[in-house]
Amino acid sequence: MNGLCRDRGWVSALEAAAQLGIALPGNTIVPLLRHDVPEIRTGACRCACASPAAIPLLLELLDDADRAVAREAACALAGMGRGEARPALLRLLREAPSAVVIDAVSGVADEECLVILGRIARTKPDLADAALAGLDSIGSSRAMKIAAASRRLPPS
Repeated sequence: MNGLCRDRGWVSALEAAAQLGIALPGNTIVPLLRHDVPEIRTGACRCACASPAAIPLLLELLDDADRAVAREAACALAGMGRGEARPALLRLLREAPSAVVIDAVSGVADEECLVILGRIARTKPDLADAALAGLDSIGSSRAMKIAAASRRLPPS
């Protein structure tokens, strides 16, 4: 029981740190990224900084058996500008789009991402604002054209 309480404590602490935007240093985050409990790995991804020790572990976690861990690893890597996260984020945009994934992909978007964001803006009313904000934040001329077109077309 003591281990369970300790694990819940870590989950709560990591959740609070992530909400506050706190990035934990490599020597602190590495054991958490390797933890047996998926919720702890998920929280650790949200608090990982771009340290040489954390990046290889985040890359490994892209293939984690727990989907939430893999998603958060992809989002963390994208937030660090790491293009290695793009394939995982593209898959998530197609299969399980969310505002968090849309926000993350903005940092590593390519042409395919832009097209998918435009499609989400037109076909998913609950995510349209997030997709348009993502396109706007990318700021490329192509992203701006897709956003403008998405705003003109009626939702499908």
